[in-house]
Amino acid sequence: MKKYNYEYFASCPSGLEEILAKELADLGTTTTVIVRGGVQFEGAHEVALKAILHSRLASLVFKYLF
Repeated sequence: MKKYNYEYFASCPSGLEEILAKELADLGTTTTVIVRGGVQFEGAHEVALKAILHSRLASLVFKYLF
């Protein structure tokens, strides 16, 4: 089964974006972009589930719908 990469946004308190980006990279994201108030990232569906369950910094994780 082929795994597709999707785009997500993880929100966090201001000032913690860089730490969240490292945390998401450790969870297996392919691309991270630091923006004010959170981190945009790409990854398979399983990576987003890991971010939801294991991230200590992400307040919410959103999936971009196109």
